[in-house]
Amino acid sequence: MKKIFLLFTIVILSHGRTLFAQCNFISPTVELNAITTPVPGFCDINFDLSFEININGGNKYTFVHLWRAADYTAWVTNPNYNAYSSTQNTQPEFNNSGGENLNILQNALATIILNNDNTPITIESSYGPDPDAPVKTTITNPGLTVVRQIAGANYRYIISNLIIRIPTPAGPNACNSSLSFTGDAWSSQANNANPPIHCTMLGWSYTINDVTITGFKNCVNPLRYSISISTTQVTPFNVYYDVYVDNGDLVFNPATDHLVVNDKGPFSISSGTPHNASFQSFDDPNGPYAQPAYKDRSFWYVVTAPTVFSNIALYEANNSCATLPVEFKSFTATRSRSNVLLKWETASELNNSGFAVERNVSGSWEKIAWVPTQAVNGNSDITLTYTYTDLNNAKGISQYRIRQVDIDAKSKYSDVRSVHGEGQLGKTIVYPNPSNDGKVNVIFEDATVTRDVAVSDMNGRLVKQVKGITNNNITIENLQPGMYMIRIVSTETGEQVVEKVVVNKR
Repeated sequence: MKKIFLLFTIVILSHGRTLFAQCNFISPTVELNAITTPVPGFCDINFDLSFEININGGNKYTFVHLWRAADYTAWVTNPNYNAYSSTQNTQPEFNNSGGENLNILQNALATIILNNDNTPITIESSYGPDPDAPVKTTITNPGLTVVRQIAGANYRYIISNLIIRIPTPAGPNACNSSLSFTGDAWSSQANNANPPIHCTMLGWSYTINDVTITGFKNCVNPLRYSISISTTQVTPFNVYYDVYVDNGDLVFNPATDHLVVNDKGPFSISSGTPHNASFQSFDDPNGPYAQPAYKDRSFWYVVTAPTVFSNIALYEANNSCATLPVEFKSFTATRSRSNVLLKWETASELNNSGFAVERNVSGSWEKIAWVPTQAVNGNSDITLTYTYTDLNNAKGISQYRIRQVDIDAKSKYSDVRSVHGEGQLGKTIVYPNPSNDGKVNVIFEDATVTRDVAVSDMNGRLVKQVKGITNNNITIENLQPGMYMIRIVSTETGEQVVEKVVVNKR
């Protein structure tokens, strides 16, 4: 399953800087795992939280607090305040035990205490500044884990499987709306009633489901990228984006991954106007990371919206490649009395305008319908399903095909599917019979069955054989004059159908 990532930065409360000079919080990241609705009116958000801190012997404990954005209260009101010391007792509290009016943890969704002295690092079960404060999350979460890695001069912490439960507005799609959170993090040498604060990262925020990014990796030579950026916000705002090629570890790290597209923008987007960039070259299309040797690497699309969101959206285009504007996944045609149901799926779409449905009954193709794309702005990297029902009472064979049309009017065709005429009996139709040119078509009623087809002459000699047919029709060509037996076998059930066909002299 492909994951959406969200990076967040410090908002105005801390002016993007550390409030105490002994350490820095760097590169915080939120990786969204899942959003579920186990309880009506609530959403459970499962995500991984990671960040870096300068390696410093004084950072023995790290504290992380999370709130809904609407419930957040700053515990430092002066953004220039930096007089933290062992004589200051200004840590966030739950029951205001110290009398500093800092009981802001009552609405917290989570409080996590990391013990950096332990090897491996552990999550503590009590919060020293105020033991009444609940720790971890508001719901049972046995899968919560933490690891620490060395990243140059920093430690990188990865807290996995955080689950927080938040109330949402009524409605079936409430968990699909934009969900915003705000957090504080701080570090100290102790977990007691009055620990000195070494550094802080205050008021950082992130938003789930906004902005939304989709993208493709185009495995041409040189490699190219395609990206679509959309939002639910009505008021337009500017976005910028970067593109990285993964270094091979499948973990986004701007220090070690390869920046190939730098600071594109600004581009104005709103709910009605996404930004799309298709089949774009790298900044250096002749550079090593644009070459086919890197086609199996993931691409990372990093989008910033500095005037609107404090989060940075990150999207992974993994090892799958988008080499065609639209990739048909399946196409079937099934008759039910006077109706023919056409159904097709696309695995991906790029710059797609829609689909022209075409039918051939009397020897010539005609357009019978237009079906617009479901993809946002013509781009999608998920499976989309389309259907069209054709009123067709033709007594003979009908053929169908789908003509996909790009936004720039370029087009391509699907495979052809055939159906028997209304009232024609039998599960299998062979036509023309007799054949005057050595070519016959075979139509199967059920398009969901895999079949093997064998053609034998009247002496029992095998003339042609095709295995693993998944379409609902097949064409057999280059038959010499004579009579033939066509044996059709279902690979799943072993059921057999035998049809006779005659090929006349030409």
